[in-house]
Amino acid sequence: MLIDRTDSNPKPQPQHKPIGLFISPPASPPTRSSVLDSPTLAPRTPTRASPSPWHDLDLELTPRLSSPSEIRTSDSRLIRAKRESDQALAACRSRIEQLQRECAASKEDGRLLEATREGLEQEIQSHQSRIAALERSRSAVQEILESTNAQEHPQKRHDN
Repeated sequence: MLIDRTDSNPKPQPQHKPIGLFISPPASPPTRSSVLDSPTLAPRTPTRASPSPWHDLDLELTPRLSSPSEIRTSDSRLIRAKRESDQALAACRSRIEQLQRECAASKEDGRLLEATREGLEQEIQSHQSRIAALERSRSAVQEILESTNAQEHPQKRHDN
């Protein structure tokens, strides 16, 4: 004699809403083979995608925090991370501004050096021209001196 232990009036399963932090995902949906083995359902191709078993669950993207202290802790971590991020960003911006000022100063220094170089080149050319003119003048004075000496002492020249 077999005793059937199944209840003729099964109790409805309570709908579970997640409370607190998730430790593991909900149970997997039934496999396809178990659905096909069912005598009441014939296999058929669905006309549209069936909703996910996760669809009916009230899931949030962020875990629920159960106490205000957890919320404060989480918020303080986020606030601290944002503050650190803002400080790092401000430091980066400050460094960028400093580098831009240094770059502008270097460009200005380069322009000043170029102007100085051009001025020095012009000064060198001016001195070279003056030196050439003075050498020509010296040469002319030397010739005049030699001709004057030759006129004043014509005998010494013959004696030598």
